[in-house]
Amino acid sequence: MRIALATVTLLLAGVAQANDARTLTLKRPAAGVTTINIDAGVGDVQVRGAEVDTVSVRITLRPKRGLLDSPRRTRELVKAVELRAEERDSTLALRLRPAARQGNFEASWSAVIPATAGLRLDAGVGDVRIVGVQGGVSVDLGVGDVALVDVAGDLNVDVGVGDVEVTGEWAAFGSLRVDSGVGEVTLRTPDGRQLSKGFVGRGLSTTGPGTARLRLGVGVGDATIVLR
Repeated sequence: MRIALATVTLLLAGVAQANDARTLTLKRPAAGVTTINIDAGVGDVQVRGAEVDTVSVRITLRPKRGLLDSPRRTRELVKAVELRAEERDSTLALRLRPAARQGNFEASWSAVIPATAGLRLDAGVGDVRIVGVQGGVSVDLGVGDVALVDVAGDLNVDVGVGDVEVTGEWAAFGSLRVDSGVGEVTLRTPDGRQLSKGFVGRGLSTTGPGTARLRLGVGVGDATIVLR
């Protein structure tokens, strides 16, 4: 699966220009913020929940030049990109403007947020790793692998092509539902192991002792959930 994803990513993204990389950073107080929304495009995303009272973000931008693009043009596009943070009510929205058009740059995100906050992520192509976020996680990803490590709260993941791995505490979750169009679904809990395989859309569902909901949907790829 990882080899196939790497091939797709290369075809979509073009050729990276490492020497022209640019870094954007943000650090701001998290007082009053309960949810962070990240709108990412092409590139990997890593988010860590920690005992902090700030939101810290570091983004590395790399131009990607297609067959008809000039190096100067792609450099100018990257120089014009800004990280915008908009707070409304209790939600902080983070996005790049102007957004990448036809994959003309790659943006790799690294963020540290309060562990108690919730996270919503919308991304196109890239791998996603989220660790220690306890306020719930929602991920909508086109192509790439997703790893949610030691997460809690309601979990909703929708991936077009890619593998999904989730770890957390069994006692925290109630309703669980996992669907994969093409791939294998594995659930491990203190009650044992459940496995579902198939090439024509197979699902797996169960109920745990907690209250949080877990919903995973994968078009093509495997889903593995380990709840201790």
